[in-house]
Amino acid sequence: MGSTLNYYAEGFFTLSKIKQVLRDIRKAFTVTEEFSPKTSNLGGAMLRDTPIDKLLRSNDIKVSSVWLIEARIKCSDDLGEVRAILEEGDRDFKRFDFVYAGVRFQRHGMSQTPTRSEDIQVGFLREHQNRVPRIICRTHLQGDAARLEYFRELISMAHLPLRIERRKGSWQFVYLKGSPGCINPPDQIRPEVPDSFDCMVPRAKADDFYAIVRSIVDKFADKRFHSYWSVDQDIDSKANLLHVLSVKLRQYEPREIETSFTYHLPSLEKIDALQQFEKPDFSTHVCTFRMPQEPPDWPEGERGYVKVHTTAKGHRLFFELTGFIDEREVASKLKLKLK
Repeated sequence: MGSTLNYYAEGFFTLSKIKQVLRDIRKAFTVTEEFSPKTSNLGGAMLRDTPIDKLLRSNDIKVSSVWLIEARIKCSDDLGEVRAILEEGDRDFKRFDFVYAGVRFQRHGMSQTPTRSEDIQVGFLREHQNRVPRIICRTHLQGDAARLEYFRELISMAHLPLRIERRKGSWQFVYLKGSPGCINPPDQIRPEVPDSFDCMVPRAKADDFYAIVRSIVDKFADKRFHSYWSVDQDIDSKANLLHVLSVKLRQYEPREIETSFTYHLPSLEKIDALQQFEKPDFSTHVCTFRMPQEPPDWPEGERGYVKVHTTAKGHRLFFELTGFIDEREVASKLKLKLK
């Protein structure tokens, strides 16, 4: 089997031009899978700055799962938004893959920015229907001494089953003997003190995490840049954690939302509706084809996949050609310029 090569057709395409290309594909090749509201148009998408409830209310697309990568929100004086996220996530943990709340802040006596700041993230993972509490700490402090002092203080304040120590000239995070396990064990050996760690917090509840975040921010923060939340959830009709949080947190002025999700369209005619969202980036699978005169011994992987890539500028046709399918033949038969 040959390699996989990716091409864009030159220019932007209207719905009518997309349909014409599909007709040309049916004439020139053997179509093995075509657009269907239930199956083949399932695709991934990215959005920025689109309110979550607007996405979920849309009549033009059906969302099947959502990964809210990050939604930044205004920090309240008491970090009530962090408590709200954690309480809903703790209460409804069986309905999502993970839910996190975090705060980015500037350390006392330092000049930092929202993208280069101190970051405390806490939340819950779902593993085999079990609730797994987790904390992630990142710093932009420079120098081993400063990082070492900061992390040791955080570990002590949060009562984490973790210590950082020097072994054979390198720094290493080590889980305490008898700790019940960890996620992504931060046991990397390196000459300098790491800039982050990631640790399971046994039996932690929403109130415990809120208290940890509040104490860290109160002690170390000179300025709070923003809070944020992140959720990965399959959508169902009974409950929707994303919608609940979106409504509940609206008072904190949501801003800079980045979302990744899978969806399908009820019909290809709805493809223009994908541009209604803020900063859209959608890929919709519309058909799969093979060469009409394939030898009988050609493997199943010898296929061409056609997607429509939608952004604010318009729709572009994307071709993924696997195996020995010749892009020059595809371009010639479809009267397209592929690049």
